[in-house]
Amino acid sequence: MDFLAIVLSSYFISSLIPISFLGIRISDFLLLLSIFLLIYNSIKFGVAIKRSVTIKFLIVTFFIIFVFINSALNDFNVANLANHESRIYSVLNWLMDDRDIGSFFNYGDVYRNTLIYLRYMFISIYFFMGYQLAIKKNFKIEYISNLLCLCLILNLLYSLLFSLEYRVSGFFGNPAEISSLALISVCFILFNCESKFKLIIPISTIILSVTLSAYMTLFFLLIYSIKKNKLKTNKFKTKFVVLTSLVLSFFVVNESIYEMIVVTLSEHIYVGSFINRINIWSTISYIFDTDVYLYITGFGAFPLFTDNLFWFLTSGLGVAAFAIMILLYDFIGRSELLNSIVMVVFFQGVLFPGLIMPYFISLLIFIIGYVYISGIENENIKRTEM
Repeated sequence: MDFLAIVLSSYFISSLIPISFLGIRISDFLLLLSIFLLIYNSIKFGVAIKRSVTIKFLIVTFFIIFVFINSALNDFNVANLANHESRIYSVLNWLMDDRDIGSFFNYGDVYRNTLIYLRYMFISIYFFMGYQLAIKKNFKIEYISNLLCLCLILNLLYSLLFSLEYRVSGFFGNPAEISSLALISVCFILFNCESKFKLIIPISTIILSVTLSAYMTLFFLLIYSIKKNKLKTNKFKTKFVVLTSLVLSFFVVNESIYEMIVVTLSEHIYVGSFINRINIWSTISYIFDTDVYLYITGFGAFPLFTDNLFWFLTSGLGVAAFAIMILLYDFIGRSELLNSIVMVVFFQGVLFPGLIMPYFISLLIFIIGYVYISGIENENIKRTEM
């Protein structure tokens, strides 16, 4: 295994360990080293990625840079968010007081928002890193599945031995985040491993996380995997699920739809958490309604949380959010594994942004870059040595 492959595989491993200082993680240092090595490698051996894929990522990167520059020029407060803090506080006062949250949007926070924008700005680099590791042939796709399972085991042990919480959250400190990794692990085992015995690890993690978004996504993913159809048929099903998830995210803030859903769900489960989510989404939707151009520019700052992929991305990234979602949508049909990963991102995204969040976006796109070239089921892609 050459030095580049070692660095890239180390980056992937470190991405599974959420250790940070001042918002910077171990993986961030390896990212910088990887960039220098990739530049050197590209100059020496050339770039093997298809031009069409490169162009798509460059377009997405351009939109992200545009939104970032506009936000920076407006002091990371394009939407005059101070006028909307009281609206958020009125519906989430108990939560904001409990967590001592001074500002829900953190508008004007140069360090925090710059760091988040940078994490999205490197999106093409993440893909290139995963892609390069795949064509090296040294880091087999089974390793990714095994490392994900190992990461989950370590997080389970940490929670069971050192955490006083009844919900498993591991080193991440958030049950929904660890459940997102577990869902990706399920994808790899279902669509890339002959033995399904390892499913016990991610499924146990999801169950112990007590996370509704993960429960729903796991159930849907298992149903999706039962009936084996042609890749073309599953491509259509995946696109339908993704589009339905986005439409539901957008229209659920409609008062009549919201009331219908709450009334129906309240007959079977506790809906307090769902109502909190609806209140957040409604407030964010209201801010967009005050100026439709915000769908292009974004708010100029990222909210602390939205528990929804669509509203989190659009509020922070504006038009770049749509570019990212279209990019992910375009990967559907490449392989069953890639279909399932994209479907998990959007389906879970209705109730939690999961792998699209700033700290996870690098891991998600890295994995997509690797799987894209890995020759999974129904693919006839030849690996080439650089």
